[in-house]
Amino acid sequence: MTSEHKIWEILQIIDDAMKLAPKGKLVQYDARKIDPVVARDDHEQIFEQLEKDYKVIEIHNRPDYINEAHYRFKVLPGFEEVYEKYKLLNQERARNVAQKNKKRRVVFDKQTGNLSLDDKRIYTASLNGSEYFFLSLLWDNWEQQVPYSEIHVFVRGKIGSDVADTPKNFCAKMKSAIKKECKGIDSIITIPTSKHFMMADPI
Repeated sequence: MTSEHKIWEILQIIDDAMKLAPKGKLVQYDARKIDPVVARDDHEQIFEQLEKDYKVIEIHNRPDYINEAHYRFKVLPGFEEVYEKYKLLNQERARNVAQKNKKRRVVFDKQTGNLSLDDKRIYTASLNGSEYFFLSLLWDNWEQQVPYSEIHVFVRGKIGSDVADTPKNFCAKMKSAIKKECKGIDSIITIPTSKHFMMADPI
């Protein structure tokens, strides 16, 4: 997930929370519900950025995850302008992805869980299983390097359970499980940088 995409996810969360907030009251949102969408370190940084750089929110309370789990903030004039800017960026990104999809040799079908290479099915993930969400996240971030930590948070949030493994071990186990049925997965899911996976067409 790119930084622009992460900011867009947070802006949508804020927009939804605004609609639920009583008139004249601070907007609030449970930070624990953001964790499965955007990693904690990232969303804390984005809220800081929206307050100090964009100046579209005024944070009154930050979560410490011990005594307090909510962000509480006031939305300032200018929020809609930033929201629309990132909405357009996201739409452009979606168009670019759709264009790239037409040229990809590798295709992951979220409806069936099938992973294909050159129109030939090479692996099928169990729907709603760890490997399914692992492949789904990498597919959505085609040709982008995704940190193990982000994969760990995303998959853990989707399967609805705590994962005792470290991000490195957790990611290695998922890829190994896929490799048992798909020997060529190493040419599709690579490690260009330490502790990062990337999905791309084989070179």
